[in-house]
Amino acid sequence: MNRFSNTPSIHVFIFLLSFLILFGCQSGSNGTKAAGTPSPYKTTGDLVRCQDCDELLNWIQLMAIIKMESECDENEKMGGGIVGDDDAVPGGGTASDDDYAADDDASAGDDASGESGGNANDDDNQDHSGTNVQEEGVDEADIIKTDGNYLYVLTGGQFIIYDAQNPPETNEISRLAVEGTPLEMFIYQDKVLIFSKIYNDNLQEYLFPGISPDKLSWEILKFTIVDISNKLLPQVQRELYAEGSYQSSRRIDASTRTLVYAMPKDLGLQTYIDPWDNMGQPIPQDELDQMYEQLKAENRQKILSTTIEDWVPLYADVLHMPDGTIQQNNGFLAECFNTFRTSDPRGWGFVSVITILLDDPTTKQADIAITAEGGIVYGSTQSIYLASNQEYDYSWDTMTGREPDVEHVNIHKFDISTDPRVAIYMGSGTVEGYPVNKYSMSEKDGFLRIAVSVGWWGMSGPTNHIFVLQQSGDKLAVVGELRDIKKGEQLYAARFDGNRGYLVTFHQTDPLFTLDLSDPFHPQLVGELEVPGYSTYLHPIDENHVIAIGLSGDGMGTTYGVSLSIFDLSDFANPQLLHRLDIGGWETSSPAQNDPKAFLYYAQKNLLAVPIYTLGDEWSGTISQSYMGVWKIAVESGFNEIGKVDHTNLTPEEGSDLLTGPPYVYRGVVIGDYIFTLSEAALVITSLDPFQDAEEIPVPYKYYADEYPGGDDDVTPGGGGAQSEPGSDQGT
Repeated sequence: MNRFSNTPSIHVFIFLLSFLILFGCQSGSNGTKAAGTPSPYKTTGDLVRCQDCDELLNWIQLMAIIKMESECDENEKMGGGIVGDDDAVPGGGTASDDDYAADDDASAGDDASGESGGNANDDDNQDHSGTNVQEEGVDEADIIKTDGNYLYVLTGGQFIIYDAQNPPETNEISRLAVEGTPLEMFIYQDKVLIFSKIYNDNLQEYLFPGISPDKLSWEILKFTIVDISNKLLPQVQRELYAEGSYQSSRRIDASTRTLVYAMPKDLGLQTYIDPWDNMGQPIPQDELDQMYEQLKAENRQKILSTTIEDWVPLYADVLHMPDGTIQQNNGFLAECFNTFRTSDPRGWGFVSVITILLDDPTTKQADIAITAEGGIVYGSTQSIYLASNQEYDYSWDTMTGREPDVEHVNIHKFDISTDPRVAIYMGSGTVEGYPVNKYSMSEKDGFLRIAVSVGWWGMSGPTNHIFVLQQSGDKLAVVGELRDIKKGEQLYAARFDGNRGYLVTFHQTDPLFTLDLSDPFHPQLVGELEVPGYSTYLHPIDENHVIAIGLSGDGMGTTYGVSLSIFDLSDFANPQLLHRLDIGGWETSSPAQNDPKAFLYYAQKNLLAVPIYTLGDEWSGTISQSYMGVWKIAVESGFNEIGKVDHTNLTPEEGSDLLTGPPYVYRGVVIGDYIFTLSEAALVITSLDPFQDAEEIPVPYKYYADEYPGGDDDVTPGGGGAQSEPGSDQGT
């Protein structure tokens, strides 16, 4: 029985709800800042805009009371619970979202591969590859960058610059220690933006004066801006510490946008009472009811005594001035009047969109926040979308009388093209299912296309849908859909390319589906091809051909090894497998299967480079191997191996703590006629013609025990550690 409706606590709920309706957060009209300062944001969307901190605090307290009381009721009904459980009480849980959880010329996109080039001013530099990005013109952060003359690397807790103007004689010219666990970075002209994560108990005391570390989010995202105009002496200009975990980031020209997720803070509330007394006898029900009512009253008092500072994510901004002095500012990541909240008990935590201009790196821009869960981030030249986990809690649904929405995703849209200084919240929508990663989303002509799987846990098994959303007033409305693609199979890969789309599902064989998206209101399934195994990443190389990487298979549902394929899509209704290369058995894998940034296709040289790792077997006498496989790609002849860059027996710099086993190879970068491959142990420079190693440079390695998988969905952390996994923009 749900006793909530029979307790005095409902009166608190009704009172607070009435207060919010009359005086609370407002929607449908433009808001203003405190003291009458106009806000740069327009008010739109499913989320409701808050006008000041009092209104935001009232709403947060209401959500906390609802959650706390429903937890108490559920614990009493079930006869069990957890005392002070961070995941069970309001404000509980500060664990990093990315612990479970994918170019440097913004005008670039060197070729059809979607690569981003190097520095924005590298016209006179050597030809070079860039980060494998999803959208042309939208840079993504990574652990290695180049402008064609210099190579920038995050490894072993260090930011290192190499002079690569004469690749056979590449030399390190400077390095800078990075605080915390390095994640990835952007390079723009003479500025570097480095992301790293720090746990609150490792923060320096002066950063958040008067605040105990245990009152901050468990994870802090640090932004470090470095001036590299003098490559021999990099200078830190700014250190920004933000409460929350790294979701993802994008850069267009000098403007960078970073999404940070902060879980609600722990109030230390108790929601469970032992139903047995000290003599081991059950407590009478009426007495237990009174005890729970007393407990709820005490918790309500704690919640209502909180201030806005107890909830809203904070920042510490440290500026290093030219005269050697330091200036520090502290405050909310996003002001209350730039915060949008849900209209019902959904969305528990804050996702902040932080803007940093690398051509004005020391100025604090006006940032924005929404109350939402973390999720997958997709960015186009016009917008950033957050596919946010829809928090599911049976007790909340019981309280609100709703049917459970187990498999839905909330999609929030931000305009990033109107003003490089601010992200503008535009609206939200909801679709059934969940995307596999950021490649499951794409925007074209104002329409968002999204591929999702649904029903993973149902008796009938999964199915897959395509939805097309368009902004309609203040909402993202579904205007087109294609449902039930290959029932019984799960979506493993998706890619949108203009008016075309490609999907891969899997159960026993790998169907590759082709989609016609030219009419956004009526997406059409056009063709299908079944092959053994399945693909995890699809990479268009021209209008009619796609390279895929995934797992080999036997057609009976068993998968193993690494599979590379080239598909011919010239007859779009009848896709064909032109070439396939299977590498190794169950013991063989590639980081590029799950991390597209480890997949290097350089169209100017028709070159493909993919890291390969093989685990040895003492019974068969085989040894572990780690190398970068390099192939020439031709539609006519397929995969033509030109060599392997072997890292198996390389060792990192003295003092590194590399674990046993060969070092993982992370990335490959082409500069001129050389390929640079980076592993946990070394940077190896290899001539492409003839194919032979020219130089091996040991790099520092640092083991981070918590580094699985890291930050972004496609991030291999810059400090070493295991590879990332698919499934969200935070990782596994």
